[in-house]
Amino acid sequence: AKWTPNPYTVVFDTNVEAGVKVFGLMNPLNTKYAKNVKLPASEYVRKGYSFKGWSLTPDGEVRFKNKAKVKNLATSGEVRLYAVWSLNTYSVKFSANGGKGKVPDTIKGRQYGVNPCILPVKDSSLHNDGYTFRGWSTTKDDSDLRYKEGEVFDYGPIKENFVVTLYAQWTINTYTVTFDMNDHGTQIKALTDVAYGSNISAPDAPTESGYTFGGW
Repeated sequence: AKWTPNPYTVVFDTNVEAGVKVFGLMNPLNTKYAKNVKLPASEYVRKGYSFKGWSLTPDGEVRFKNKAKVKNLATSGEVRLYAVWSLNTYSVKFSANGGKGKVPDTIKGRQYGVNPCILPVKDSSLHNDGYTFRGWSTTKDDSDLRYKEGEVFDYGPIKENFVVTLYAQWTINTYTVTFDMNDHGTQIKALTDVAYGSNISAPDAPTESGYTFGGW
């Protein structure tokens, strides 16, 4: 008698509820009965979770780790492997980002979608001379979203025990320079929107008959 191993297909299920976004794409794996085969590395990424491995049922425990070698998952047809996810825990720490004073203490034990971080009120000692505090950002240069005191900050790390840093964001102050002519000469126009720390040029010296201008 001559026997030929049956082909079968392994399908990789993201195993999430409808509406939950998972990034990445995994093509089905075609193999044969009695053949050892290595599972491909998982391409799935889920915000706030770590991929732990594959199960044979939607609510089962990890049966096969990532890139595990398997054999005889089915005798023919199709077998479905379900991704197993673990909710990650993260911490939030704070940086003065050029400022001085007390920053909030690190907030630990947060979980995406379950136990988010409520941003604390800024301590009155935290300041930056010539600047106004305007919130927190995950980047030093405010290229990310800005978060205000008291707002919910819910981060979704794809690694366990992740530490995310929030940086204080500062807006440079501006001011107006006016010139008091002290009852002499022609009034000089004020300089507006002068940024803190910037250099300005003195206006042309005013003149008045019978007087010599001595400075400001």
